[in-house]
Amino acid sequence: MTEYELCERPIIETLESLGWRYVPGRELERESYEEPLLTDVLRDAVRRLSGEAGIEIEEEDVERLMLRLESGGSGAEGLKDVLAHLKEGALPMDLGKKRGLRYIPIIDHEHPENNDF
Repeated sequence: MTEYELCERPIIETLESLGWRYVPGRELERESYEEPLLTDVLRDAVRRLSGEAGIEIEEEDVERLMLRLESGGSGAEGLKDVLAHLKEGALPMDLGKKRGLRYIPIIDHEHPENNDF
């Protein structure tokens, strides 16, 4: 069996059954095929979900969050940290003195149809 049959297809089918919208990789608009994150889609989702959660987020905050996700932290522990936040659907970020530590949503668990993968 291929990797697609053993791994990818079951994940795709499971997420679609939960309401997620799947777009095959070859149909995605992105700068590089090697880029694992769809940065424009993710930025838009962060802005939208933060607003829906009542979190005041500035463009500088969005860029810091993106940098954190893109860099994957440092080493294996950093990658595990990022994956844990993806699983939880939010990333803790210090938004400064007035706004404090907030969990910035990156996945809409209440309305999975709002997520793309």
